[in-house]
Amino acid sequence: MSTSYDTVLTNMGGANRFLPYLLYKNILSPGRLVDIIRIAKKTLFPNGYLSPPPIDPTPEEQAAIREQLTARIQQAVPGKSSSHCPIYGLRC
Repeated sequence: MSTSYDTVLTNMGGANRFLPYLLYKNILSPGRLVDIIRIAKKTLFPNGYLSPPPIDPTPEEQAAIREQLTARIQQAVPGKSSSHCPIYGLRC
């Protein structure tokens, strides 16, 4: 005996209309949408403008970051230790 999803929802009576009702009544209400837009705008534009992009690290800082990353990956991933790391050709 197989029942389709539509049949199950039809037999539930008003329960299949309850969730959309809650969404439109509480979450998608005009007041709530204004709050959501206001919060999103303050999050994306904290001073009223888009923040400047981060400054790229210098080559020396990139090398240090890469070495720290390699060490962290080596500690986190169990396995045999090799002298050559497949990540950027670095020594692990």
